[in-house]
Amino acid sequence: MTLVSTEPRPCTDPGCRGQHAPAERVALAMSLCGARGAQLTDLRRQVLELFWESGRPTVELEDRRLAGAISEDADLIGFRPTRRMIEVEGVCATCIAAGAA
Repeated sequence: MTLVSTEPRPCTDPGCRGQHAPAERVALAMSLCGARGAQLTDLRRQVLELFWESGRPTVELEDRRLAGAISEDADLIGFRPTRRMIEVEGVCATCIAAGAA
């Protein structure tokens, strides 16, 4: 008798556009972390699940002033950014109101 795993398996389709359940996406993230010698902590796994279940991030901002400052500073050292992404960690208004902060 062959045992069949009930654990979600990561997608291996290189043309995938992310049309998977959150559990499948988490399985992929865990697989990628393992392959790179990193670990997906329980907290980060939970945050990923929440993002994927909601279908969007809490807020995404774009500030041209910040992008300009990054480009100007990069120019000073002879570097040309091709992509700018800044991540800010914190607590959302709902959690603050609930006393989680």
